[in-house]
Amino acid sequence: MLTARLVGAALIGIGGVSVLVRNESAEVFRSLLKLKVIWSISAIVAILLTLYEGAPALTWGIFGIFVMFSGVWWYYWKNINF
Repeated sequence: MLTARLVGAALIGIGGVSVLVRNESAEVFRSLLKLKVIWSISAIVAILLTLYEGAPALTWGIFGIFVMFSGVWWYYWKNINF
């Protein structure tokens, strides 16, 4: 139960910050994007380690969500010119 709440809190936190800074400068956006990329890659590594140790099947769904978000953020970080 704690893990589900932590995942939910993390996703709400990232989404909430994104909404709060949506009208800020490009530098703020770029910094937040870097944070999201680093955070999501770290989360993916942690989830993979958990899966390796024998996590429940639901963990694959959480893994997919993080891979999707990480891919989107990585794409924007690499392809948007400020």
